[in-house]
Amino acid sequence: MRVTFALSYEKMTRNINRKQEDIDRLSTAFATGKRLQAQHDDPLAWSRVMGLKQDLREFEAFQANINFARGWNEVTENALNQLTDALTDAKNIAIDAVDGLTDRDIHVQAVNGIMKQIEGLAATAYRDRFIFNGLWPTDPSAAEPPFTLQVNTTTGDVEDVTHNLYSGGSFTPESLQRVEVRVGKNRSLPQTVSTTAREVFYDDSDAGDPPSNILNCLLDLKTALANGDTAAIQTALGTLDNFQMQLSKVSATVGSRLATLETQNNALANLKIEHQSLISDTEEADMAELITQLSMKQTALEVGLRVTSMLNELNLLNFL
Repeated sequence: MRVTFALSYEKMTRNINRKQEDIDRLSTAFATGKRLQAQHDDPLAWSRVMGLKQDLREFEAFQANINFARGWNEVTENALNQLTDALTDAKNIAIDAVDGLTDRDIHVQAVNGIMKQIEGLAATAYRDRFIFNGLWPTDPSAAEPPFTLQVNTTTGDVEDVTHNLYSGGSFTPESLQRVEVRVGKNRSLPQTVSTTAREVFYDDSDAGDPPSNILNCLLDLKTALANGDTAAIQTALGTLDNFQMQLSKVSATVGSRLATLETQNNALANLKIEHQSLISDTEEADMAELITQLSMKQTALEVGLRVTSMLNELNLLNFL
């Protein structure tokens, strides 16, 4: 095939434009420090970087879930500690009453105060959700704390306990479910966040209607104190001991959960560092190599421009 002057000139022009594009790309990489500016720079590396960045977004979502779970469990742990302290105070009152060390009315009022304190602790909320109420019901406005005390408006005396999560011989389904979050892509099961009122305030081994619970135990203690019934006070004291042991087990579970969340958070933090390092290694340019390539491309461009200039000067008179 005959190669015409026009075809040679066009081919040379295309080569010059391509070299100019290469120089522009290398100059941009040198200025930004990144060799990957677009997918066509290195499709395989670009795909790898996109996958790593997607992983980073997932890690951040998991860490947000972990922060939520940690906050919830820290609030739960604090509430459980206060519950344990409140039961200790009630036990001390019972012991004083048995020993006859304090006036009966003072005992009764002290237990009244403890019951109101526990009612408040049972209604502890985290981000507008009751921590001991499992999942919200279908209608969020229907959510209720586990207990409501019936208090005499005149005397301030606690007279009864309403079990908001228990009726008709059973607990509401929402009160038995747990709030759960995912804390890792390779976790086969979600990480449990919440602790139910059933396992905190009620005796799991009791099949009563309602089952034995902390507030009714304190109500019985208050009645026994008012009546000076030593045997009933001793019975309530034993029940309070059992509930303290139950709270201790629940607290241990929450503490273990917090430790697991902390371990998972640290693992995700390490994975983020590794991924960011891989992204940096893949995206960032080798400056020494860039300078070499840029120098070679500029030299080739200058040669191409000279040749093209010589072709532009050629005319028929040169051959006469």
